[in-house]
Amino acid sequence: MNKQKILKIILGMIFIPLILGAIIAVVDLAKDGIEYVITDIIIEILLIWGYFKLNKKIDNMKVDSKEKIGIINKLKSTDKPKEEAILKKYEKVTDTFWINQEEKIVLINNISLKFSEILSAELVEESIEKNTISGIGKTYNTFGSMYGVGLNSELINKLDVEIKTTNMSNAFINIPFLKVGIKIGLDKNSKKYKEAYVKAQKCVSILQLIIKENNDFKKTLT
Repeated sequence: MNKQKILKIILGMIFIPLILGAIIAVVDLAKDGIEYVITDIIIEILLIWGYFKLNKKIDNMKVDSKEKIGIINKLKSTDKPKEEAILKKYEKVTDTFWINQEEKIVLINNISLKFSEILSAELVEESIEKNTISGIGKTYNTFGSMYGVGLNSELINKLDVEIKTTNMSNAFINIPFLKVGIKIGLDKNSKKYKEAYVKAQKCVSILQLIIKENNDFKKTLT
């Protein structure tokens, strides 16, 4: 169990009983007056806000050194430097995408690739075809499910970065950023979609810069 999971468990053990206690206390405090109830509700809101705020901070923590070592050790390099040097060389882009600019190596889904092995990278989406029923104000997809989304919105059920390489063992690599049920879909205007899209676009931008560097280098050889 990693450090982040342990911290989340401890956080839950501290905050959840406090939040539940504050909720239960509302009934008793109602007998003493409305001002006590209002105070209790404010405390509940602050506890819930603090819980989610600390949870987010834990999510944004840097990966523990031991975890990072575990990922880096999966590299197929025959000339491995010392452990500390490895930790300094690799930069995390996402949980499944690491980059070593010094040695020109990327680690994608625990697959080690040289910069020169990357041919292309593109963002791929799968959307759900939907039909609008006039006068109801709801949007139905082709599977017959109902969603309270805008008439011009688009439902996405998959968002990947697809990578082609010259590596025979891993000619095609997918980095998934969003996957929801095929009959559900996710509104393109939703926060979850936008966050996934930003991360995916960041990966594509980095990979396209690497590809440009490869092409520029090839031009110098001709």
